[in-house]
Amino acid sequence: MSIAAVALTKNEMGTIGQNVKHLLSNGVDLVLIADGMSTDGTRDVLADLGPQVEVVDDSNEVCRQTGVINALLEAAGRRGFDWIVPFDADEFVYACGGGTIAEALAGCSQQVVAMHCYLHLDWDRRCTMPRFDKMAFRWHPGAWLAMGAHSVNGYHGVVPATDVLAIREIQFLSREHFMSKIAARLATLDPSLPDYQGGFYREFVGLSQEMMESRWQAFTAVETVFDPVPSDYRV
Repeated sequence: MSIAAVALTKNEMGTIGQNVKHLLSNGVDLVLIADGMSTDGTRDVLADLGPQVEVVDDSNEVCRQTGVINALLEAAGRRGFDWIVPFDADEFVYACGGGTIAEALAGCSQQVVAMHCYLHLDWDRRCTMPRFDKMAFRWHPGAWLAMGAHSVNGYHGVVPATDVLAIREIQFLSREHFMSKIAARLATLDPSLPDYQGGFYREFVGLSQEMMESRWQAFTAVETVFDPVPSDYRV
């Protein structure tokens, strides 16, 4: 059994290195990344991580997430990788029952795994309920991921396994990081997306600074539980 993790990234120097190291230490065989022409040192970080990390250029001026991520997984599948695990630079995949990602998938008899994504407000606190699911799956030629990797097509009638893998999402490290990341994502938001896609970032279009501050306060006021992020994730 072999595992390929696939991602898009742009200016994610703060988390991408630790995340990729985490994946490789968990038995992932290849990390395949499309980089959106980063300018912050992300490419230098990735270049230092060894031959199991491959980076291709994504020169699109806007984020064409679905097409790019499916090109990556298609390339990985055609090279013979059995499992495809999508992730973002700030999403750390882990095995729910302990052990490694590879061990968890080796013990999974199902073809699709729904990874609950838990949003962390800081290194010690996370939201009580998962924010959404992302799908890992056994590759076959007809399989492809929908927008955000929240569903996988080509497995009609298959019920995804749960409690196999999950995700710790370290999306915003501070108020300043929140503000800058929202601005960066809005600058590359694909205008051709239908209204029902890209919803999280669409909510910030046209907001005043005062309203942005209000959103940050609401973001940090949700109910949380103490669930410290392991030290190997932290940056």
